[in-house]
This record gives sequence, structure tokens and C-alpha cells, in this order.
Amino acid sequence: MCHDIIAAALNKVQSDCCTIADAVECWLDLLDSMEQSVNVSETVMDRANIRSTSTLENPAFLAANIADHRYQGRRLSTKQLETGLEFITVLKPVDDIRPALTQFLAKAAPYGSPLLSSDVPQSCGGLQVVDLDFMRALWMPPFIF
Repeated sequence: MCHDIIAAALNKVQSDCCTIADAVECWLDLLDSMEQSVNVSETVMDRANIRSTSTLENPAFLAANIADHRYQGRRLSTKQLETGLEFITVLKPVDDIRPALTQFLAKAAPYGSPLLSSDVPQSCGGLQVVDLDFMRALWMPPFIF
């Protein structure tokens, strides 16, 4: 039923360990589940699409999904990827973030498979693996001379 799909998404988003990147994935899962379900009316689907825009069109939310090692923006549309990447480069307009971001998304060294392994526990209490050099390049304030 439609209510079960929505209740499951709400439980996931309201958990203590849900991040902004997780919320984007929850919306994508919810919309996919509703599209595949035969019990969802067109009106409910339209309302879900309207409400999802606050998350799925928010540049900061898309950037969080792209920068998260678990998701890396894989399920985002081309427009969403461009919006999120533009937000990251505007947020951090220094030259050192672009090569690091490109390497991260391409899973090139030093962001290869051991760092971004799917074997990493995904639960709330599990280990969260992040590359500190990438995160420093992304979030450190630029030096002002």
C-alpha cells in the first residue's frame, strides 16, 4: 500500500543517523517505489513529486549526496549532478577541490576501492569512512592573503 511506502520512508528519514545525503536517497527510493506500485493514485504521485522538489532541487542537498562516499551522486539526474557540482565549486572556488572531486567521483587514486569499499558497515553505529584530505579540501576555508 501507499501508506506503507510513505511510513517506511518517514521512519528512515527521522532516524538519528539519517544525513542529508540519506534524505536525498530516501526521496529517490520513495518516488521509485511509488512509481512501481499499482496502488498509488496519480494525485498522490503528483503531490509526492511536488514535495520532493525541496530536497531534490536543493543544491546543498545534492552536493551532500555527491560528496557522500556511499552514494557519490550515482542515482541523480544529469541536471541534479550539475547543480550539486556547481554548488561545491561555488562553495569552495579554489583550484584544489576540482581535481580531488574528479578523482573521488572517478574512484581514482587515492580514492580507490579500499577507501570506498561496499564492505564498509552502513548502520548508525558502523564505521563511517571518509578521506580526510578530500574533506579538508572541500570544507577548509580558503587562505586569505
